[in-house]
Amino acid sequence: MLNQTIVYTFVLTTGTNEAMDKETKKKNTYNKEILNRIKEKYGLSKRFITMSLSGDRNSEITEKIRKDYKKMEIAILALLRTL
Repeated sequence: MLNQTIVYTFVLTTGTNEAMDKETKKKNTYNKEILNRIKEKYGLSKRFITMSLSGDRNSEITEKIRKDYKKMEIAILALLRTL
């Protein structure tokens, strides 16, 4: 019985290590209020906006979204520093 348990444990642990070695894409977190403002301004989906910010999309509107997001993020940080 003990040998059987050791074998099962070995098989389970060696199988999971291979899956855990794979690199995963980092999930970015964005300010939801800024995303909502950009969505209202351009009339785009949040999915498109987040993909634009993460670099999955490339277009003129994507560049505008990135600049607007950065501008709003800097404004919020500046406001928080004054408190």
